[in-house]
Amino acid sequence: MKRSLCSILALLALSVLAAPAFAGDSPVLASAVQDYNQKKYRDALSKLDGLSRGGQANDKAHYYMALCYQGINQMATAKSEYMWVYSKGRDATLKYNAWQALKSMDKWSQHRAYSGQGNNFDRASPANTVGQQFRANRTAEEARLDAEAARKSSGGG
Repeated sequence: MKRSLCSILALLALSVLAAPAFAGDSPVLASAVQDYNQKKYRDALSKLDGLSRGGQANDKAHYYMALCYQGINQMATAKSEYMWVYSKGRDATLKYNAWQALKSMDKWSQHRAYSGQGNNFDRASPANTVGQQFRANRTAEEARLDAEAARKSSGGG
């Protein structure tokens, strides 16, 4: 768990370094990137959402929207933004970073400690007692020896 969390954090750090705000970016996008770098994810999202609603969002805006959603733990929305960048983006670096983030998110979601089953006690049925678990784990040789000993003790052999 710690290892995958560290890899996600490392990926985020690399993504910030790999996609800095360029001089050609709009002032709103540059301000949103600055907010993201200061961990003001909601402020950055409001600016990026304004760009998106105005039809001015590019692949970089969507990428930073994904990073912000991931920063506030809205993984499903982050994943959809990463998918947008990966499928519709033109910047190869951002597409690669989005692909890496998607892989990391999928790997992380498969190894969560809590799988979302809630109070499902079906796994702990009364038939699943310690004695039955022990008998199920015995080898065939142990079972054969027990049967032979039982026959001898009952006088059958």
